[in-house]
Amino acid sequence: MIRAFTVGIVLAATVAAVVSAQSSRPAEPGTVATDPVIAELKALRAELAETAALGVRTQVLVGRLQLQETRIHSLDRQLAETREQRAQAAQTRTAMTAPLKMLGQDAGAPPAQEDAEAASIFAPLKQLAASQQAREEELGEREASLAAQLAAEQARWVEFSRQLDEIDRKLATRGAR
Repeated sequence: MIRAFTVGIVLAATVAAVVSAQSSRPAEPGTVATDPVIAELKALRAELAETAALGVRTQVLVGRLQLQETRIHSLDRQLAETREQRAQAAQTRTAMTAPLKMLGQDAGAPPAQEDAEAASIFAPLKQLAASQQAREEELGEREASLAAQLAAEQARWVEFSRQLDEIDRKLATRGAR
């Protein structure tokens, strides 16, 4: 009987040791108790990585947006200056051609052969009027080019702004969780 009792105690101690060892070691993957914790940690890691990436992307986009604003302001200033120069050239050309029109001379026509004295008087004025007309046309082409560049830069600014709005919405939905 003592022998049976001793075997029972040894057997009970072995079972207790095995149960104690199983509860102290980490759970195996796939067990019910640890899966939600691991899944939550993985989700938190992924969200943290995405938030960090969004932060870097936001900084890059803000820098690009500021650069675009600088470009837009520069092009807008150049466009305004070109428009002003073109208006001044048109005004100068009109001021030069007005006396020619009053005296019956066409600024674009070659001088009449029989009136050599009038031709020598009006020739420099006609040349200046022609050069002003050419300058005015050149400024018109520059104005069109600058307007196209400005529209392109504004479109890029709008795109960067849209991307920042998208990031803002992502961060707002994340904050609502």
